[in-house]
Amino acid sequence: MMDPHLLSFLQGLTVSLDPVERFRLAIGEPDPWQKTLLSTDPRLNEADRMVLALCGRQSGKSTSAGGLGYDDFSQARR
Repeated sequence: MMDPHLLSFLQGLTVSLDPVERFRLAIGEPDPWQKTLLSTDPRLNEADRMVLALCGRQSGKSTSAGGLGYDDFSQARR
């Protein structure tokens, strides 16, 4: 049986480390292209420095970019 406090801690840890999981918890299930975009990390992959999201209107571009911006802000504060 899992301790509820431990489960809450592990969920918080997962959300803080995984932008896709954070998006899933805050917004809902991301589309496959959003998962790919949220998984980009220019610190780990040089090709991720310039990313183009070619999507239609109202598809979630700004929401996804906000998720990436949150990660950048969180990293800058550490």
